[in-house]
Amino acid sequence: MPEQFHFLQPLWLLSLIPLALLVWRLRRAAADDNPWARIIDARLRPLLLTGQDHRVNRSVLWLLGTGWLLAALALANPVWEKQPQPLYQTSSARVIVLDLSLSMLDRDLKPSRLERARFKIEDVLARNDEGQTGLVVFAGDAFTVTPLTRDVDTIRALLKSLDPGLMPVQGSRADLGLEKAGELLRQAGLSSGRILLFADGVSGDKARQAATQLRKQGYRVSVIGIGSNKAEPLTNAQGQLLRTRDNKLVVPALETVALQAVAKAGGGRYRTFNNSDTDIKALLDHDTPLSTENLVNGEMQGQDWKERGPWLALLLLPLAALAFRRGWLLSVVLLVGLLPPPQPAMAAGWGDLWQRPDQQAAKALAEKNYKRASQIAEDPLQKGSAEYRRNNYKQALESFSHASGTAADYNRGNTLARLGRYKDAISAYDAALKSAPGMEDALANKAAVKALLRQQKQQKKNQSQGKQAQKDKSGQRGKQAQKG
Repeated sequence: MPEQFHFLQPLWLLSLIPLALLVWRLRRAAADDNPWARIIDARLRPLLLTGQDHRVNRSVLWLLGTGWLLAALALANPVWEKQPQPLYQTSSARVIVLDLSLSMLDRDLKPSRLERARFKIEDVLARNDEGQTGLVVFAGDAFTVTPLTRDVDTIRALLKSLDPGLMPVQGSRADLGLEKAGELLRQAGLSSGRILLFADGVSGDKARQAATQLRKQGYRVSVIGIGSNKAEPLTNAQGQLLRTRDNKLVVPALETVALQAVAKAGGGRYRTFNNSDTDIKALLDHDTPLSTENLVNGEMQGQDWKERGPWLALLLLPLAALAFRRGWLLSVVLLVGLLPPPQPAMAAGWGDLWQRPDQQAAKALAEKNYKRASQIAEDPLQKGSAEYRRNNYKQALESFSHASGTAADYNRGNTLARLGRYKDAISAYDAALKSAPGMEDALANKAAVKALLRQQKQQKKNQSQGKQAQKDKSGQRGKQAQKG
């Protein structure tokens, strides 16, 4: 106990200084009120001055001093013993698998199948208040965009940049996407999980077989078919119609039957895309309800100090009752009434008296009260996180820049990516990986930002080539006009 004894709010002990001064002053005043005290020696006063007033004054002083001392100690909140505090959180996980084949650029769903799929995934992320979410994309191959994470804001940011042009190999290998999703769930040590496939078709029977294997492993596969029966001919990036080897137009029909077979094999449901949220609702409501098996404490179990301050506060009750009975409490109430009224801006709840600013900020973040968290947070990481979630990325970057460590570097990378400063974001991720080489989120985000950077460069290159082509055409027309 002596080694661990300390106060959680030690600044309240400073209130004992005015208590000492007040007690000393009241004792002096009590002695000066009696004229005999001025002429009788101090050693004889207790023997000669034995009146009722003297006893009452001493009782008041003892009551006031004891109450003040107990209140100060209670507010300082002494602790010396820890108690286990399991921090339960859901281990449920969901992996979203998105089709990035060229057929997703079809405009039978306006503005395109891919855009509408993005909107649906946004709806899923908005409903995913608990658990972890991952994102996998596929075409001729499959890639992890984000591993399982609780930071859905990162997924939202990367989702907007996904395009078939990023995929090195074209195709419709949904089976590879499903296998990659299962791999993410297994790596997280989860024996159950849910996979949502957003696609307009699959390649052969492999996707159904992959869904069957995932179901055997405890993972449920549900499917949303992206498309309609009014598919339009596909075009490439230059706007030219795509044709098959036998010179037929490529018209990507929605493969409803094949996608239904995948959902059935995976133990999930199939829904065709619609403009309402009934498709998403049907799939998510079909998910296994949360059970105690989905709660983990293991490494998440922490230890909180067993606070003794509230028990000390209870000792004030008999003193208050005694003071009220004797009529002394009225004097205290009148004294408090002479104090300036508290400013509304400084008002704090009872719970805030027992929490440090960082604890209050953490509570506000957990309650998604980001504005309050930003106002009360003193730690730059907490303040930056609050500003980030309010989409105030410049303020978030400023706060993260005042922090150091792996988390600060990682958060700074995410913020820079949001601001479109991709090179700086990669440097920040490198700094995070230098101190934590195995940080999966940093590795995944760095890879995604690199892809964005390549896409940005390619777009600039295409624009430059387009302008040059226009100049060449203009020059040729000018020469033909001169010849004419």
